[in-house]
Amino acid sequence: MTDRDSVEERTLFQYNPFVEKRMLKFYERFRKKSIAAAIQRNANVEGGSIVTSLFTILIASMLLVSYFNHNMTIGLFLSLFAAVMSMAETMSWGFAGAISEITNNHQKLKDIDAFFKLPEEKISENTGDIEAVRTIEFKNVWFKYPNTENYILKGLSLVLSSGYHYAFVGKNGAGKSTVIKLLTGLYREYEGEILINGKELKEYSLEGLRQIYAIVYQDFAKYQVSMYDNISFGNPVCTKEQVDEVIRICRLEDLVQKIGDVNRPLGKISEGGIEISGGEWQRIALARAFIKKNAMLILDEPTSALDPVMENKLYEEFGEICEARTTIFISHRLGSTKLADVIFVIDDGKIREYGSHEELMQNSDFYADMYNSQKRWYES
Repeated sequence: MTDRDSVEERTLFQYNPFVEKRMLKFYERFRKKSIAAAIQRNANVEGGSIVTSLFTILIASMLLVSYFNHNMTIGLFLSLFAAVMSMAETMSWGFAGAISEITNNHQKLKDIDAFFKLPEEKISENTGDIEAVRTIEFKNVWFKYPNTENYILKGLSLVLSSGYHYAFVGKNGAGKSTVIKLLTGLYREYEGEILINGKELKEYSLEGLRQIYAIVYQDFAKYQVSMYDNISFGNPVCTKEQVDEVIRICRLEDLVQKIGDVNRPLGKISEGGIEISGGEWQRIALARAFIKKNAMLILDEPTSALDPVMENKLYEEFGEICEARTTIFISHRLGSTKLADVIFVIDDGKIREYGSHEELMQNSDFYADMYNSQKRWYES
């Protein structure tokens, strides 16, 4: 809450005293636990010191017995006694330090051990060229997130074909984004089948799946580096000519003119950086996805932070930009759905209805009710 993103609300709501009071309680709890841990650590250290002291006394006693029995001279006795004391001091500090370090790192070692026990995803060094997606089919797919009992998808079945624009709509929590997470391989513990060109998705490597898709997420990243780097992150081997082409296709020429140089930093982290609007960031995110050649383009509610009228305008432009690409729009707001060839309405983890915008409006079912309830948002 100390960074620049919070300054406006921090000033408006004046919540500093509340936060300080709350943090003081946490500090007191932490301080008491720290004291208890320090006492335990010192007890372990003192235990080691006692052992070392007893060992020193034993050796010194043996040397004294030998001296009084005239088995060594006074010079030899003093030399050996000094060596024993030096060794005892070294052992005491070394032993105490080792005990302290082991105590401090005990929990870290447990975390590291748990990390290395996690299942490891095999990475193929040579994925080869992935063929273009012709069809994607979900066949009776059931899915629930790890460590939960409720299924998000409940027997979902659908078919996607290349060259078409699709939209997934539904209420929050209906399962729209879950479909994308499964499609991109983020979760593979599902029931049923997901077939890409007739091949089960689980047979593809993660590298292979990453070559298939280009995604603009709802919380897409705003990299505070240059505009050129922001776009080229989507295809690190792209050329300047390809970046310039994408800038033209995604209608970013006005932004280039505004900032003056595609190599000028965006944001305020770097000296000379310039702030841009949310809509401009979204165009850059789209360009970053678009520069990934031949990939299926997925837009997962990237405009949810905009007002519905601006969202509708951007989606219309997206539709023109992506005319030659296979696209999937994910939204619970329906400004983008008229651009889709096929709309899948997801309700309670299943396809409730599907078809074009006109067909679904004629059905007068779930989609028509949702659209009519939002219609005023998109009226100018």
